[in-house]
Amino acid sequence: MGKKETKQRVKGNLTPATSSRASDMLATSFGPALAFGLQSQAQTNPNTWETDLDSNLVVILKKLSKRDPNTITKALVDLLAYCENNTIVQLVEIWPSFYNDLSIDADRRIRELTANVHLTLVKSFRKQFAPVLKSIIGNWLINQFDPSKDTCLKSKQAFEIAFSDKKTQAIAFCHSEIIAHIKNVMLVQSPKTMSDLRFTSVDTAVAKFNRLVSSCFQVLSLLLESFDSNQRQAHMNTYSEIFTSKKFWGYCHGESSEVRVASYRFIKDCCVNAKDVMDSSRELIATQFLSKAFNEKDVSCHAALWDSILLLTKHEPKLWTIASTKKPVVAKLFNFLTHGAYGSVKTSYPCFLPLIGHLPIEILNANYGSFYKDFFESFWNGRHLIDQSNSKLFVLSYYECCLFFVKRHQSVEQRHLELIISHSLIVPLNAAFNSELFKLESNDIFQQSISFMAQSLSIHDLPTELPGVFETSISEFLLETISVDKALASELAIERISKWLSVLLETTTERKLEQLDTITSHLFELLAKKCLDILRMEQSEVAKNGCSNLLTSIIANMKVRDKQANFVLDIVDYFKQEKIQNTKLVGCSIELIIVTISFLQSPKFSSTHEDLKVLWRTVVEDMALASDTNLEILNQIASLAVKYSISSAFRPPLKSLDSLIMSNVSSMELHEDETFIQLIGNSLSLTTDSLLLSLTTANELFEKLIGDLCTSTSAFLCFSERTTRTMSTELLKSTIFVLKALRTSLTNSNSMNLDHLRLIKVFNLVNQLSVCNPLTVCKIVFESTIDEHYQQTYQEIMDLANDCRDMIQSLFTGRDGINIYELLEHWNANLINLDYCASPIDLLTQLKQILSLTDFSISEKYLELIIHNAEWWESESRRFSNLNSFCSELLHPILAWSGKETDSKENIVYDHDGLSLYARQVLLVIALLKDPTLVSILTKCEWVYIQLERFLITCQQCTDKPKQPYHKESPLELKYLLNDVRLIIDQHVQDSSKLDVTNSMQLVLKGKKLPKQHLITDAFEICYQTPVDNSKEKSVNCQIFKNLLGSYFKSHNDVSIVDIIELVKSLVKSGDYISASGLLVTSIPHVEQINPLAEIVAFLIDDVKKCARNVDPTAHPLILLSETISSVELEESIFTMDMRSRFTRWVRINYDARVSEGIDNLGLSTMEETLFDGHVANILARLMSELVAESVDLGLNMNRFIVDLVQFWVSEVEQSVLNDASCCKLNYILNLWTQLKEASDVDSEAWTTVFDVEDDIDAIILEIFLRLDYQDLEKYFGVSVFFNNIGGYVSDMDVTDELRTVVAHEKDLYQMIYTRNEAVQKSAYALLNTITQRVVIEKSLAVEMNSNENNTNSILLNEYLVKSLDLAKVDPTSQKSHELFGYLLAWMVLLDHFVDATFELRVNYTIHLRTLDILSSFLEKLFSLLHVGQNDGIDFDLSLWQIDEYLMEGFDYESDTCIPILCAHVYWRTLKSIPSLVRLWFTECKNRQLSLAVESFTETFYSPLIISYECGSLQSHADDDMKVKINPSTHEITASYVVEEAELDINIKLPSCFPLKLVEISSGSGGGRQAGINESRWRSWLLSVSSIMVGQNGSVSDALLLFKKNVSLHFEGIEDCAICKFMYY
Repeated sequence: MGKKETKQRVKGNLTPATSSRASDMLATSFGPALAFGLQSQAQTNPNTWETDLDSNLVVILKKLSKRDPNTITKALVDLLAYCENNTIVQLVEIWPSFYNDLSIDADRRIRELTANVHLTLVKSFRKQFAPVLKSIIGNWLINQFDPSKDTCLKSKQAFEIAFSDKKTQAIAFCHSEIIAHIKNVMLVQSPKTMSDLRFTSVDTAVAKFNRLVSSCFQVLSLLLESFDSNQRQAHMNTYSEIFTSKKFWGYCHGESSEVRVASYRFIKDCCVNAKDVMDSSRELIATQFLSKAFNEKDVSCHAALWDSILLLTKHEPKLWTIASTKKPVVAKLFNFLTHGAYGSVKTSYPCFLPLIGHLPIEILNANYGSFYKDFFESFWNGRHLIDQSNSKLFVLSYYECCLFFVKRHQSVEQRHLELIISHSLIVPLNAAFNSELFKLESNDIFQQSISFMAQSLSIHDLPTELPGVFETSISEFLLETISVDKALASELAIERISKWLSVLLETTTERKLEQLDTITSHLFELLAKKCLDILRMEQSEVAKNGCSNLLTSIIANMKVRDKQANFVLDIVDYFKQEKIQNTKLVGCSIELIIVTISFLQSPKFSSTHEDLKVLWRTVVEDMALASDTNLEILNQIASLAVKYSISSAFRPPLKSLDSLIMSNVSSMELHEDETFIQLIGNSLSLTTDSLLLSLTTANELFEKLIGDLCTSTSAFLCFSERTTRTMSTELLKSTIFVLKALRTSLTNSNSMNLDHLRLIKVFNLVNQLSVCNPLTVCKIVFESTIDEHYQQTYQEIMDLANDCRDMIQSLFTGRDGINIYELLEHWNANLINLDYCASPIDLLTQLKQILSLTDFSISEKYLELIIHNAEWWESESRRFSNLNSFCSELLHPILAWSGKETDSKENIVYDHDGLSLYARQVLLVIALLKDPTLVSILTKCEWVYIQLERFLITCQQCTDKPKQPYHKESPLELKYLLNDVRLIIDQHVQDSSKLDVTNSMQLVLKGKKLPKQHLITDAFEICYQTPVDNSKEKSVNCQIFKNLLGSYFKSHNDVSIVDIIELVKSLVKSGDYISASGLLVTSIPHVEQINPLAEIVAFLIDDVKKCARNVDPTAHPLILLSETISSVELEESIFTMDMRSRFTRWVRINYDARVSEGIDNLGLSTMEETLFDGHVANILARLMSELVAESVDLGLNMNRFIVDLVQFWVSEVEQSVLNDASCCKLNYILNLWTQLKEASDVDSEAWTTVFDVEDDIDAIILEIFLRLDYQDLEKYFGVSVFFNNIGGYVSDMDVTDELRTVVAHEKDLYQMIYTRNEAVQKSAYALLNTITQRVVIEKSLAVEMNSNENNTNSILLNEYLVKSLDLAKVDPTSQKSHELFGYLLAWMVLLDHFVDATFELRVNYTIHLRTLDILSSFLEKLFSLLHVGQNDGIDFDLSLWQIDEYLMEGFDYESDTCIPILCAHVYWRTLKSIPSLVRLWFTECKNRQLSLAVESFTETFYSPLIISYECGSLQSHADDDMKVKINPSTHEITASYVVEEAELDINIKLPSCFPLKLVEISSGSGGGRQAGINESRWRSWLLSVSSIMVGQNGSVSDALLLFKKNVSLHFEGIEDCAICKFMYY
């Protein structure tokens, strides 16, 4: 049986649902018993509008009648959308019935959506709502006060749109309906009648009712505000029913806080807007509200409560009397105070003052005036519930109330005033002195109590008796507090009494009130005499201790306020008569004596000065030096002497004290004693007024401490050799001791009477320690293991140094005339001391701290200490420019500060970062230029930019071996440094002012003074004035000028090329070809026409022909001609036919004089170099390269001559010693030869001779390449330029015919792959790859022919290869290096052995590789470079790279991704070549984190590709006998061998992370039984397939091929092996 199918409910189906019909029945059945919202809906008969409305709208309205909130919500959303797109006039008549119900629904979402729909309808119909306004106005207003902000906002918007500026008229129009509606809700309805409890919970019904009642209160407030009593008169009956209802006013103390708050606000509104309501409901308000108001415990209601109470008390004070008929309201007020206002401190306590200000006098004087006593007692007792954050507010409120009654003294009886004064002073102070404040702050009590006294005494008509009341009350209380009879108060109480007295004295001084001043003086006098009496009575130690402390405080306060105190003289007499021997009393007595001396040291008490000196000696000798705890007491004396500023005139030096200090300062036992440290610090003099010791001893102590600190700083930050050692514990302790002592001394110093020289010395040392982290330096220099204890110690040293430095800076702040020259001298000494372990950034930070002591205007003398001068920079740069004349045209970018010993007389020294002094200074200047706060000091130093340009050139020309820093982390990479310098220079040049380049340079040529200095003209002047015979220096200066001018042209392209050409001609005529080259080459890119350049070329050719044979090669016009030709990028050649003919004939004439006799067919044997020796020959080769590159037709004879010349030059280099000169020459020859080969490819007829000599020249170049010494590349000039050139050429060379030569250098090639040159490494790999291909072919044939039975080594890996696979050659921390690149290339060579090798040979290679046990370290290094399994959690993303193919030519060492991409390819080849060994490593890997990461990495990037390769290779093995099926989704391969009608199936399933995990091999249906193969043989075949893939690096193809051969041989009748049962293995 099944349920009968019914048609699904769709749009247009108007049959009401069951719940809808039930709703209709419910509405008609219950009638008036329902709430007004439901009544209005029930009175609407659906049948009257169902037939007139759109069917879709009817369905929506039907849904609104349901009870499910979700259904109603969806229906309202649909209705809102419908109303926005349609206008249905009938909806205005229908809407009120739904609105009255839904607008007060308990569900917030329904109310919000209803308000939205209502707003939409109002926007559409506006005035058409008038007929139904009275039926919805009540709930419409109620919704304007809904707790939901959205409902409230939408309802107000709808009302504003509907009535605009006639809102009041609309409310007046519906006044009676609104009042009736409110009356119905508040007086008739209840939670039960407002909601159907069958479908609603009681809590929800109560919440809905409370919300409506709260809103009704607010609507009533709106009505009272909108209409006065006359306007409300017409509806007075209804209003009376509401306002005379006990139920209505009973809401003031109902259970709902929401309703109570609304009722409080309504009462406040009544006080403001409707006094007639107050008059008619006075008794109800008094009994229902005021009498129960202070029972309110809900803090959230207190703000509204106090607003209503204060306004009610102000306007209707008699209500207090009415409310107190049965029980006094004040009793509840006192209870409210006792409970701390139930926690509403910030709300309630500020209201107590205005409350008592409006209380009727009858309430205050009731019960014989007990109000005052009860009020303040209750107020004070409430303190136990006040938290600390509200302490000030509580105390302030308390004293404000006290002051209020004092100000109203005329209406308050005398006894009550005395009670208030006594209570306000004694009770809080007693609690403060005896720690009974709970969470109140004693300082708040002190401040407010004294402020209360001051304000009270400042009242102009204050009764004369009251000041006496103040004095009597406080003096009796304080004297009683310190009375011997009740035992002296605790130390805390004495401390707080002293604090109170201090505040009193401060207030007295500020307010200048005579009465307060009198009270204060009497009070201090009384207390001082009382304390002296106690001291003289020789009472208990506690009493004497307390009295001493109190006296000290009194005297100190009076000294600060400059008050007279005769009793201080009595204290001097007391100490002259008494001798204190009890050590427990010494401390207090010492401070009392010190403060007494401080008070009396002014000239007004000159008669006591001798007595003061005696007192000082008594303190030091009798109390301190004679005590067992002398150091502690001396430290106290020193601290007090600083604290109270005792003049040195009253502290005569004592030899015994000096001796004690100096004898203990070197004691290591006391270096950790904080007391002794403070004593030394207090004894140390950093001001011109010595603190404790004699001047001689203070100087000696200072020098001792500074010497120790200087030793420590040197030990921390300087080293002269790399040794393994650790810092001694004694040194660390001594450093901390000195720094702590200095910090204490600086803490005691003030900005007056500073000893500048001493402070400068201290600043110099602490500035170094605060910037250079000793921990880092120790780790770098000494390679010691720094444990946690030492780390904390070093950090403490830095923190202490920072504190001392900051204190000195604060002392110098705002002071003029500070001489920092000495500091800069120390700083400069550290800069030039390369044993000083500070980076340039550290030095810059130190410099900033030094300059912070003064303004940043630095004189030239100071500036030279910071950046030296131009002569120093030039001198330093020359030490690194060790290129000879043959290689000055080539640039070699090696670290300028890294090198070995040069040919200079003085060796170059490097710091711990591998930086020379030159590099240090450069980095410092760069940091200065980047620092916005310091760059201004270099404003007038234009020469700095010239020297930075010199640095760039020096870096390119330096040929030294890179210096390895003492620590393994290189401080920076040169390419980033050079880029920074280039950007700084370019930016400065572009920001420089506009310059008339040619006119300015003409002035320089004429030797005239320039009207305005400019960076470009300065550089040109330096270049021009450098003598021509100093060719190296002139070349460097020319390059500087050329680079700066090029930067200038980038932003100032307004130079006339005609003027430039004329200027160049002037320079050429003067013989200054180098300067001319710089100017012309820089200007050429801005030339748009060829004529000016052709003119200068013709001029230079004529000059070349006139050039003598014995001219200096570096001053030859060929240089300028070559630079000009190579710099031109115009489409049309500037070499005309005439120029070409003249130039080429000149070249041939200078190579053989017989050319001039008409003999053109010169051969190689007839050439003999004459003029073209060395450098000029190189330039000629370069010039010819440019001519050939321009495809210039030189003629057959000249073409043949150039080819012969190249062959001649190459042969000459082959026969010479391979040094920098020959290599430089070969570099240019290679460029020319490369251009000739490219030209022959374009025009083979013109360059036929190239093909004739190509093989010979290539063979010579290859031989030279293999002869070079790659173990010491640095002995050749321009390593990068030359070796990139020759290496790139050899890489592209076909060496098949020269294989014998290559094999002879196989050992050298394996060493070359570790050379520190990328091109050489790639060339070596290319040659080794060629060798490997040949070796693999030979060994494969040998294995197949079984020729290796007696020679096992012939099938093993090459011994040179095995040595090159050693990971020890690579720095373990390196992420990119030439050694690492060579290591990866060695593995590439190894994996090349598996390419095209036979299966048997691959097996042998695998066995050999496994015995070497090097794969594990290789794979771990590989994965670390790929960031696989590392703690950073970021694997190298290979999704953008192709890993199965790799072009070695694409390897770019400058790229950050070069090594990871190569690693990714090497791993791919490893998985392809030796998967069994990788799988074995993966299985045995004990690093769980690494193995999981490798599995995920391989499965993501490699396995899909390998599986694709495996599956793709299987198609070639399918034939009629065996069919192969592949399932790409499951990676399952099925091979079926067909035997007659039977099929033998074998299934191979590749795992998702193949080949890291084993394949699954299984039989098809039936195994081998279908073809009559027994189970054991079949299993042996499966085992052989598994074995070849698992243990022998076989592929799936190899496995299936073996399976096929086993089956085929079986059916051909071949017997199995008797041992292994395999026919083919």
